Amino acid sequence: MGGDGQVGARGLPGPPRARQYNCNIPAGFRSPSIMALTITEECINCDVCEPQCPNDAISMGEDYYVIDPDRCTECVGHHDEPQCKVVCPVECIELHPQWNEGQEQLMAKYRRLTGAA
Repeated sequence: MGGDGQVGARGLPGPPRARQYNCNIPAGFRSPSIMALTITEECINCDVCEPQCPNDAISMGEDYYVIDPDRCTECVGHHDEPQCKVVCPVECIELHPQWNEGQEQLMAKYRRLTGAA
């Protein structure tokens, strides 16, 4: 079988599927800010990531959970590493290949969200 368990037309392993990234913008998205984390289609809707987010950035999307880019700080200001990634049993939360925020941008977002000076 191929990298994704699919079998091709002749019974031979097929190529692995390209990973799909959740680029749906959640309701309430207010600004064109960029996000660094995304939840992929491998999400099994197990509900463990949502309560771990200190910024309430994770919510149920149309098919699986989504991360609000305006609220995600990758847990900067709260924890040493993103808690959603720590608890995800299928490792479907990863850095988005097209977007990146530096430590300073994430800390500025944390301050804006928490009102910290």
